[in-house]
Amino acid sequence: MVSAPLKINSGACRPCPVFPLFNRLLTFIPFTQFNTFRMKKTYMNKLLALVAVMAFAMTSVQAQSFTVDAPASVAGSYNHGIAVFTNPSATGFSGPLVVVSDADGLSTACVEITDDLSGSVALIDRGACGFDAKVANAQAAGAVGVVLCNNDQAAPDAVLNLASGAGCRPDITIPTAVLSYNDCQTIRMETGVTVTYDVPAGSTFESAIEIGEGTFTVDEIPMDSSNTFVGATGEVWYKYTPSATGVVTVSSCGSAAATRLLFNSVTDCRATLTNLIFDQGSCPDDAGSTLDWLVFEGEDYYIIWDDANSSEGFDFTVSLGDPEPVDVTLNVDMQNETVAAEGVSVVVGGPGVSDLNDVTIQAMSDDDGDGIYSTTIQVTTLDTIGYAFVNGGVDPANLEVVPDSCGVPSGFDFNVRPFINTSIFPVELDPVCFGACEACPLDMATCDEPTIIWTEDFEAQTVGAPPVNNFIIPWPAAGIILGDVSSDQAASGSNSHLITGDGTDVDPVYLLSNQTLTSGHYLVSWNMYIPADSTAYFNFQKDATPAVEWAVEVFFNGDGTGDLNAGAADPRANFTYPQDEWFSIVTVIDVDNDLIRMHIDGQWVSSWPLNFDASSTGNLQSIGAVNYYPRPNEPDFWYVDDFTVAVLPTPDDGLYCQTATAVEPGVITAGELDCFGGGLFYDPGDGAGLQARWFSYTATADGYISVSSCGGGVDTRAWILAGDCGDLTPVGINDDRCELAAGASAWASYREVPVTSGETYYIVWDDTWEASGFDWELTLNEGDLPVGDFCESAEAVDPGTHTVDEFGEASVGGFRPGFFTSSTTPYSGGAWYSFTPESDGTMSINSCGTDADTWLFVYTGDCGLQSLELIAESDDDCIIASSVEDIEVTAGTTYYIEWIDRNDAAGFDWELIFNPPTVNVQMAVDVSLLVEAGELSPDGVFLAGSFSDFNNVEMSDLDGDNIYTVTVQIPENSTATYKFKNGPDGWENIDTSIGDDCTTGDFNDRFVEVGTMNIPLDPVCFGYCVSCQTVDVSDVALEQGVSVFPNPAKDVLNVQIELPEVASRLNIRLVNALGQVVLSRDLGTLQSDNIELDVRNLAAGTYMLQVVDGQAQFTQSVVIK
Repeated sequence: MVSAPLKINSGACRPCPVFPLFNRLLTFIPFTQFNTFRMKKTYMNKLLALVAVMAFAMTSVQAQSFTVDAPASVAGSYNHGIAVFTNPSATGFSGPLVVVSDADGLSTACVEITDDLSGSVALIDRGACGFDAKVANAQAAGAVGVVLCNNDQAAPDAVLNLASGAGCRPDITIPTAVLSYNDCQTIRMETGVTVTYDVPAGSTFESAIEIGEGTFTVDEIPMDSSNTFVGATGEVWYKYTPSATGVVTVSSCGSAAATRLLFNSVTDCRATLTNLIFDQGSCPDDAGSTLDWLVFEGEDYYIIWDDANSSEGFDFTVSLGDPEPVDVTLNVDMQNETVAAEGVSVVVGGPGVSDLNDVTIQAMSDDDGDGIYSTTIQVTTLDTIGYAFVNGGVDPANLEVVPDSCGVPSGFDFNVRPFINTSIFPVELDPVCFGACEACPLDMATCDEPTIIWTEDFEAQTVGAPPVNNFIIPWPAAGIILGDVSSDQAASGSNSHLITGDGTDVDPVYLLSNQTLTSGHYLVSWNMYIPADSTAYFNFQKDATPAVEWAVEVFFNGDGTGDLNAGAADPRANFTYPQDEWFSIVTVIDVDNDLIRMHIDGQWVSSWPLNFDASSTGNLQSIGAVNYYPRPNEPDFWYVDDFTVAVLPTPDDGLYCQTATAVEPGVITAGELDCFGGGLFYDPGDGAGLQARWFSYTATADGYISVSSCGGGVDTRAWILAGDCGDLTPVGINDDRCELAAGASAWASYREVPVTSGETYYIVWDDTWEASGFDWELTLNEGDLPVGDFCESAEAVDPGTHTVDEFGEASVGGFRPGFFTSSTTPYSGGAWYSFTPESDGTMSINSCGTDADTWLFVYTGDCGLQSLELIAESDDDCIIASSVEDIEVTAGTTYYIEWIDRNDAAGFDWELIFNPPTVNVQMAVDVSLLVEAGELSPDGVFLAGSFSDFNNVEMSDLDGDNIYTVTVQIPENSTATYKFKNGPDGWENIDTSIGDDCTTGDFNDRFVEVGTMNIPLDPVCFGYCVSCQTVDVSDVALEQGVSVFPNPAKDVLNVQIELPEVASRLNIRLVNALGQVVLSRDLGTLQSDNIELDVRNLAAGTYMLQVVDGQAQFTQSVVIK
């Protein structure tokens, strides 16, 4: 017989107060073997009387059928399946078959169907969306039914019974038949197809035959392809609604047929079969079936007979009777008590007890000597009792003190344990510890291992179904389910629990115990797998009843990083986690000391007061459950495996932060590391590192402390932390730094940490390598920190070359606290430098050229293992040396440079290079005038300026237009000076007489002012501040701009020049009639002037006056008297 899960429904008081003040309904039921119950609705001692046989009926049930009526070529009956997610108002359909074409032109009906299907049967193909969406779209278009075609071409004759991921859809009221791929292909090729789907009475849930109490005959069980349960090919359904609450008996005993009986309740559709039990062949004298079940007035129940054993007809009876007393065994664990000579007993009171003289006292016994005392009493189904255990004689002083969390007031100044019997079968309650709400710890003689409360590895669970475990419950909201067990991933074995959903369906809650934990010391652990790009989320609940208060929220962001929220709206801590692989979550909870700490993937993430909630402080100091919630609109998808809740021993002195041993500088003995749960960072594979010894030291002066196990003979690892137990910050770690003994392996630990007077620091030794005890030494060094030994005392440097001579003992090493080759922090010393740039720019650091095997880290932020932000790292980027290039830096920000000796402790030189940010400036020079004059150097054109330390930068003329260009980088917001060069050494002499002066400084260099944007400069003429076009003048401009007077002239000839632009290389000359130049004057560069020519010594006659500028020429005849 299969028992049902616990379901508590509200109702009037039938289990009335055990004692006068027992007036509240129990919200926690500490047992598991219960059937569904509902509170009785009256105060009658016996609500029900035996109901006589009221009816006798014969049932002849026909099988469901799906037929094609026309055309004749495809007419006939077809094998079919059904949809179990609907609750159709009609039990069948008949009409013309129409192949659907939705708004996208597809036959999958995943979007709106625009055609009017009124009176028609819709033929729809499987695929692309949920079954329920397809049928709903057909119903909206007016269809009277749906034929859904399987698309499984690998099994073309397979038919299915269809469920929906959305659960029941009571809004869908039309029936659905499911055909195989082959049958659908046969039918859809025809035209004028009409079909009929017949669902006779009793053939399915929707057409169940309503019956009451009585005897009924099943003529036979017809074979039907749409049977609900495996092992059968046909079934008959009956619907039974009891007229009163009681125990129903359904029986085919005395019938010759071999029957199988199934009894269940259904809410909205066949997909929600609940409380299912079955029986076959249990009748004492034949192969008939019989079962009893607790039923409630007015609720619907379904009786199903199927042909798993036989299809022959038979008679069966349905009878309803009163609940009967059943045996209830009470158990109490006395291992933590000294049992009195009078023994152990239990005091029991039932409804109506108003005087202590009316209670029952019953002795208990421990027959097997295991410390658990037992006794059996009888409690009528649906009755309530209250009970308490007694150690010794009947005296109030010997009564156990039942905690409020699992007890209720008796009315006589003590609590009792309430029990509501919801079973019609014998019940044995789990043992509870005397005076406690939970079971006694099993073996607390040592603290080597925790005591398991419960664990789940999902290996005994059914893949594809929700986990069945009394500690795993759905979030208390409508429609919430647990999610399914999966074999896709597993940390151990083959199975795990898949958590995914949209925030409205899957939402499992893992109870830590059978009640809220308000005292004690616990460990909660599980393994977790998050695929790459998927996210995840969980929270701890303060109460075993979800939604009372959140203790912490943990977010996995899909990129390997996560956030932990506790005590404030902003994240309390950040962490990393691996993707596409299993990792561990371990949480240690000390309720009594108000402390909780969490480890993820072996790494300690944070500690905080338990009374914090996820976003504020000062609330409940308790713990109840873990909630795995796939959030709406997030790609939440993850697996959980190996979930375990365990009891840890009460924290002993020196084993945890909250019980740390206070010490002073000197030699101190660390005892054996033999207690589980105190460590911070551990190996998830074997738990090494989770046992530890804790010491506390309050500094008496500023300076630094050293922690050393050198020479102690034990392979150690040390942690140093600052803060308090609810807000710890790691400030130092070391694993292997010095010798175990002279000449032995360097596996002992040494670490230095800056300290502040009055502040408390915790020194933790864990069992990563060994659990043996050892001596260690604490030293306080007062005064200033040695320069370069600590981040806090980093040596400030400027760009240039620097030398590392030695390493200090305060490495951060990127904060990698593991115990593998890549774990830098515990195995390194560090040399510290700082650089604070005065302007923005880029920084490069390298040790290239050294023989030392160096390792470099660069940080920003505040000094500290977890507060420094790593921005660059290099191990072997320059052969065995290190190099980082072009790190963008900000003016005024301090950058910490750490060299560690993880690979090599030899000294070496290193270089810091700083470059301010630059803009690209395109320089361009026009050499046309040089080309015209035949003066262009065959060695090329060059640029030299402050940006190149006035070294030559070669320019190029790719298109042959005599304009040479080159792009140079100039620091942002600066002024650069430069000149062009005709050949490697041909510095230009810049003529500033034309246009604005473009030069600056003693050397008359050109200059350019830049901001933060790249700029191209316009071409300038070589040797000028203007373009070559401005320097040259055209013939027309020259003719219009030159006038000569007087003409004829005697002593002086005036040449007036007024040009529209500057002319270069102007020359004036007079030529006689023989073509001889008799007077010539070079004017150079000129735009406006009056030139006087002395002609007194020239012979009288006619001359030609020529004004020449490059290729332009002005000519005019003049007469000299």
